[in-house]
Amino acid sequence: MHDHDKYNAKSQSYAFVNALYRFNSHIVLTICLLLMSFSINTLEQAQAKPKGKSLFGKGRMRFSLSAGTTNSLNGTRQYFNLGGGFGYYVLKGLELGLQGQVLFGSEPNFYMVTPYSTFVWAKSPIKPMFPYIGAFYKNVWAGGGSAYDDLGFQSLGARAGVYYAPDRRGLLVGVGVAYEKRLNCDASQKEISCDWIYPEFHVGLVF
Repeated sequence: MHDHDKYNAKSQSYAFVNALYRFNSHIVLTICLLLMSFSINTLEQAQAKPKGKSLFGKGRMRFSLSAGTTNSLNGTRQYFNLGGGFGYYVLKGLELGLQGQVLFGSEPNFYMVTPYSTFVWAKSPIKPMFPYIGAFYKNVWAGGGSAYDDLGFQSLGARAGVYYAPDRRGLLVGVGVAYEKRLNCDASQKEISCDWIYPEFHVGLVF
């Protein structure tokens, strides 16, 4: 690959990353596939537990799986994305977890790993709505060879929103907003954004 071609490829990839966060241009269909594979067994277990047990109580676990498509800023590249996450409530309302995501279908591929912590107001007075706040660290890197090595980055972020839990059977739906700050970011490079604000949508299964 010639230097000029590498520059164009990198510029388009930077534009894609910026579009993913700054404009939230991706259309993500969040599918909790575990509802299909574990729903019968998990819901039976949930019904067997005492009614007083909090959905966000210590020892609870949350699984989620997502799939969708993402378009680059200029529409010339389309990515498919797959992601999954696991969280564990170490204390009532306090969840520690890990999320992963891969974007593929165009060059380069992108991979994301995100450790996170979330605190849910388990004693919310507006049940079945449960406000939450959280923080996360994201590590992103690109595949496709050495030409894309410098597209990887790390970031820190914070999020806030509300979960909707219609009952204690494990289904959890959330909506919120996140702020993300890229670490060691050179703001002088016009093709790079150093921070983003974007909406978030969650579907998960707690048991």
